[in-house]
Amino acid sequence: MSGLKTHGITANTPKEILLGAGAYYKNLKYAEGTGWTGKILGATSGGGKVTIEPEYMDIEVDGATVKVKGLTKKVAEVATMEVNLLELNEANITQALHMKEDTETVVEGYRVYKSVRDISDEDYFDNVAFVGTLTSGKQVIIIFENALLTGAMELEPKNKEVSTFTITAECTASFEQDDLEHLPYIIYYPEADETV
Repeated sequence: MSGLKTHGITANTPKEILLGAGAYYKNLKYAEGTGWTGKILGATSGGGKVTIEPEYMDIEVDGATVKVKGLTKKVAEVATMEVNLLELNEANITQALHMKEDTETVVEGYRVYKSVRDISDEDYFDNVAFVGTLTSGKQVIIIFENALLTGAMELEPKNKEVSTFTITAECTASFEQDDLEHLPYIIYYPEADETV
């Protein structure tokens, strides 16, 4: 008998499982004394998806025909959140499609919006965040700074089903950064409890 375990379960496993669909926020901030504040993007159905994908380059050196430790460099990255919103509200539609109110067209009982060509600084959120809960009850928070909503509007309304509207938030770099070679995403992971 080798003494090696046949599974990866530990005493911490029951506390470190991500449970449920979580919630998606825009402009989530932390302040001492008040804690976390932000605005929920809306109720979801089918949850969402958080993707952080680094891009790597293998430096080729004459004489090496295989990958060599130390010669792989991270050269770029993409970070996106897809959110399946159940709420088809005015803010989500107009912000996702970068539309502006048409104040010249008046239709009683409605606000009219039309597409614009350019994306301005106001189209970027300070951040978009995912807040998920572990089975321990503690929360994991993933924040994408300078988030821009991108993607297509696709609705498939059907009888006896609810429609969802998927928005994609993309993390972008800003000129305030020292370099433009990494994305400003942050993961807040809760500290482990002291074991007795």
